[in-house]
Amino acid sequence: MKLAPDDPLGWVLRARISNRLKNWAAAEADARRALELASDDPAALLELAYAQLQQGRAAEALAHIDRALASDPKNGLGQLYRAQALEA
Repeated sequence: MKLAPDDPLGWVLRARISNRLKNWAAAEADARRALELASDDPAALLELAYAQLQQGRAAEALAHIDRALASDPKNGLGQLYRAQALEA
């Protein structure tokens, strides 16, 4: 499957991979690009939040987590990240 540069899914996937590789800055940049294309994409918001959490920016992360949970309150990953942000 080939993704177009203006497809937010491709940017979310890159952000997810960068997060797993512990490349927080790249993950944040890719998640932000996805959000430029789809401003309320829960997956992009959570990838951005995870990168921010790993960089010690819990307050910023919490704002993005809350936006993601607004559209999907039962999202387990979002709830986990929210708990981690509140703990931090």
